[in-house]
Amino acid sequence: MAESGFSFSRGDLVKERSLLDVYKIARLSPANGSNVFVATVAFFISATYSIISFSHPVDVLSLLRQITGDAIAFAASILGFLIAGFTIFVTSRPSIFYIMAKNEYESTGVSYLKYNLSVFLLVFIHYLLFSISCLAIRVFFSTNGPASVILSSIPVSPDALTIIKSSGICITFPIFTAWLFYILMLLKSFIFNIYHIVLTGIALTIDDDGNEIK
Repeated sequence: MAESGFSFSRGDLVKERSLLDVYKIARLSPANGSNVFVATVAFFISATYSIISFSHPVDVLSLLRQITGDAIAFAASILGFLIAGFTIFVTSRPSIFYIMAKNEYESTGVSYLKYNLSVFLLVFIHYLLFSISCLAIRVFFSTNGPASVILSSIPVSPDALTIIKSSGICITFPIFTAWLFYILMLLKSFIFNIYHIVLTGIALTIDDDGNEIK
């Protein structure tokens, strides 16, 4: 693949100022279909359970608390492992990354380097936000915790308060469950992306006849 003539500079390489900027680059490519499918199935199964258990929100909340407790430890350990592995990976082949920085990704105005690295970081972003969400649920939705105290202070009838609590719990549970399955599937994508970024870097160093570009 010959160089595209895509111009880049040192300033362009470091112009992103936040994870939100990186996320915008990663979203240039649509989400993996199998990941979305698994998350969607998990959502509908969890939503069905929530609807059936609407009159017993304590059971749903108890299950949600149990899952978040395990998910915090899981997400934190996986995030640490991914960061360590990613750090080793990106420092191992600087020459390939330089070539990728000089080539534009599919007329998007973004280099192959930024696009591929942003896809990696998308996994980190999901795991970081998921860990924060788990912690928030554990802290604010604990027994007699902040959420319970605040809701109890709302000047509404007991029946209305019960409906509010049940609705909040039964909406949160399927969303959280779907997200959990989605980040699990992201591990599959992360492994494939390691394979893909290496081959992409090599492909950018050769022409259509397989000869190395000087």
